Amino acid sequence: MPKTAKKGFTYFRFETDHFYDPKVKRLKNKFGMEGWGVFHFIVNEIYRVEGCYMVMDADGLFDISDYSRMDEKKVSDIIDYCAELGLFNKELWQDKQILTSEEIQELYVGICKAIHRKPGIPESILLLETEPSPESATIPHATCEQQDTPAHECGSPASLPEDGKEIRQAVTRIRTLFAAEKELREEADKTRENKPYKIKENKISSPTPLAQASGEGEKDEDRDSLPGKLKYLGVDEYYTGWIYRLSACYPEFPVGKAIEDILQSDFHLTKGNYLYPLVENYIAKYNAEYGEADRQRKQEETMRNRRKTLELLGVAVRDQQEILQLASVAPMVLDTALKETWGNKRIKSPTRFILSRMRQAVSA
Repeated sequence: MPKTAKKGFTYFRFETDHFYDPKVKRLKNKFGMEGWGVFHFIVNEIYRVEGCYMVMDADGLFDISDYSRMDEKKVSDIIDYCAELGLFNKELWQDKQILTSEEIQELYVGICKAIHRKPGIPESILLLETEPSPESATIPHATCEQQDTPAHECGSPASLPEDGKEIRQAVTRIRTLFAAEKELREEADKTRENKPYKIKENKISSPTPLAQASGEGEKDEDRDSLPGKLKYLGVDEYYTGWIYRLSACYPEFPVGKAIEDILQSDFHLTKGNYLYPLVENYIAKYNAEYGEADRQRKQEETMRNRRKTLELLGVAVRDQQEILQLASVAPMVLDTALKETWGNKRIKSPTRFILSRMRQAVSA
């Protein structure tokens, strides 16, 4: 038995500006995310099964209703509105209960070309002007596949079965609605035409003359901030950290002016011969004013951490005091002993082990 070629796809492209399409926004405004969910579920099924269209018969309507946990009437109303907006071709929906659109078929042809598959859009639903005609592809109609009803009458309310009452009502209703597809399509086209395109600038990791930048009139928004300017100049992490600290401590710290001087000098001034010396001078000033306080704070924090570790090891308070006094002479020995003791089950008495190490180190 010959193998049947797969019609649908495993995945399809999703445009990131999809939610800003005026048609989609109107659908969401009227039916909320439930409306968008039904629309996107149908689009997904189109690409998954047939690739470029879907026959929305009574079974299809029930499947969507069952999946979305919405009644069939609401699903039908959503599909009606999608057709009115032009998200699906209104004529094909009215006449044949077929859901497709020019955009869906364009994406279908693009995917086929990308995977080297011959497009197979049936001529009776073809909406593209340049789509090559495949070998007589045919599609089933929703309700008259095996009847003698002419194709142009298929899908009319009279030809639908009794159990398709809701669909008949939907088709009758949609034929009486005002045709707004052309207006909405023109509105969407104008939106696309007037939408500005953002040109990504090449990120510069090291200073480059302005004449070599991507354009004289272009301006990177990030460069307006201090982090952006430091990144543009390629300032390393050491000086970047100090610049932030010094800016917080000294409001008069002229780092902004120094950066502007470098940029305006056409890089005759550089970070090495102009910015870094400025930072070094303020580092020396900071160490003179706050260095002792920083060292004192770090020592106190280290002492608290050592005492906490000794408590967790079960060392008595009296022994802790002796160990910490010895640590004032040999602090590295204590840190090493704590690391060796922590989690070592072979050491039965952490107190004796640490005291022994500390006394040996101090006596030596």
